[in-house]
Amino acid sequence: MNYFVAQFGAEETKLVIIDKHKKVIDSSTATLDNNNYVKQLADSLIELAHKNDLYHDDLNGIGLIINDIKQINYFDNETLINDLESTFNFKAILEDDYDALIDNIVK
Repeated sequence: MNYFVAQFGAEETKLVIIDKHKKVIDSSTATLDNNNYVKQLADSLIELAHKNDLYHDDLNGIGLIINDIKQINYFDNETLINDLESTFNFKAILEDDYDALIDNIVK
């Protein structure tokens, strides 16, 4: 299995695909609109996955590293997690630390 990891930044979001051994398969950056963040995040990550011949059945989760969800116009973690899970159709994890997110997503 493989996993999407996104690290929010004020100017750009870092996009990463990792495997079950926490090895990076590919990464890129994207400038995403904070008012439509989840949809644009999905579009960008799907494009990165397809570039690597990975499709929905090859992926098992999405992790978002973000310190302040208000920056992307969310006010509670539950709503953001629900939006991520309904958009990607697999589990979503929010963390503010890269290593913690990687450890949790591959469990």
